[in-house]
Amino acid sequence: MLTLTEIFLLMMQVKAQFRQGNEVFVELLGETMEFECNIQMRKFSILIENARIEKNHQVLDIGNGRGTFAVEVVKITGCNCKCVGINLSEKQMKFVAMKVEQACLRLQVI
Repeated sequence: MLTLTEIFLLMMQVKAQFRQGNEVFVELLGETMEFECNIQMRKFSILIENARIEKNHQVLDIGNGRGTFAVEVVKITGCNCKCVGINLSEKQMKFVAMKVEQACLRLQVI
């Protein structure tokens, strides 16, 4: 069992990781910072279908990274589906906000 001090130190390490920039992701994945492949998009489609997400639903995407799933939810279900993305990384959330704005989607980024 972890002590409070150990838990606090672990939380600080996690927080430090989320403060890192997007440079590593850009280097690995390109400017979009996404695994853009048919398998990834198919996985999202199946998940959205199986969860029965419809255009009038609200979706909370916790730990949404670069926002790929959240953007797909809004694209697939239509503009009435409200999707909220939450992430600890401010840099990733700025990237998501830019991507959402470019695509003219209704997606709230926190």
